[in-house]
Amino acid sequence: MKKLKFTVLSGVMFLTAVLTNLSFTFPSTVDEIKKFSILVENTSNGVKLTCTEGAAWKELAFSLKQDESQFVDQFGMTTAKQEGTTKDSKLADFLFTIKKTKDGFSYKGMKGTAWKELSYGSDTNERRHSIAEDGVRGIN
Repeated sequence: MKKLKFTVLSGVMFLTAVLTNLSFTFPSTVDEIKKFSILVENTSNGVKLTCTEGAAWKELAFSLKQDESQFVDQFGMTTAKQEGTTKDSKLADFLFTIKKTKDGFSYKGMKGTAWKELSYGSDTNERRHSIAEDGVRGIN
């Protein structure tokens, strides 16, 4: 009986230690997501992005053909490789792709977003919409 108590107690202590370490090893994704807000405008040859919160840039405009993607982060246009990216506590730390589709735009959140994929179609007859850390919004 003494050996059984020791084994159960050891198991409980081990499990407690593992669970405690896991909480420190994997930070909460909610803490990693900071607010950002970007107005997206469809242009004849691409896209115009205007950031009102969370990025170092205010406006980006670039050519974007149908079915082409472009990476965007808090510092502007970028690539998938972000080696040596500096962090700024005043900015959101995000990375997503924007892709022009025949129906509008699609997005893939890589970092700093609560979403993995978004899309916004032209069937709404709007040339503008807004994306943020938590989703997409139409503009009236």
